[in-house]
Amino acid sequence: MNQREYEKLTEYQLIGCRVRANDEIGNGWGKVPAGTVFVITGKGGGLQMTSEKCPTCGIQLHVSRVRPEKVTLMDLPKTRAQVAEERAKRGGGRGW
Repeated sequence: MNQREYEKLTEYQLIGCRVRANDEIGNGWGKVPAGTVFVITGKGGGLQMTSEKCPTCGIQLHVSRVRPEKVTLMDLPKTRAQVAEERAKRGGGRGW
């Protein structure tokens, strides 16, 4: 994902999208190799993401402040209409 796409999409459009890591990504607890699949959990100062569980050991890695250039979108982001529909089902507001 490039910086322009990142700035254009809202957090609500990105939450739940799957992405693939282009490079090794890590935090203070560990690192995962390029190709690891993550789910976007937030946006702000970079992406917040949670990796899928490792099939061998079951560990998940939570990372934040990931630059958008380090990942490739696997799912299409939600449209603004889909986001509005989800909000209406939940009773409006920021109930994510």
